[in-house]
Amino acid sequence: MTLHLYAQEQEHDDAFVVGTRESLVALRKAIENALEGKSANRSSDSMAEFTAADGECYDLYIKVVPESLEYKLSRPYAQPRRESDNGHWDPRMVPTE
Repeated sequence: MTLHLYAQEQEHDDAFVVGTRESLVALRKAIENALEGKSANRSSDSMAEFTAADGECYDLYIKVVPESLEYKLSRPYAQPRRESDNGHWDPRMVPTE
């Protein structure tokens, strides 16, 4: 299932999710699993495996985070930043609801 996630290069740029119908349905299912886990008092982490157009596989993790952390995540831009993200959560380490 081919799914491409194109991040913002910097602030105010557009971001894109591009994939086959099959991969977009799998992405929706992964999001639903994370949301359902939260409502059922289970872990809200979810994971799905996708491939890029070059055939390389990667895992995509979906996390439902508490609103209290909404503005405390590290910035998601692809361009290197001059200033640090000190005090902000790495998305791999953020606690889920």
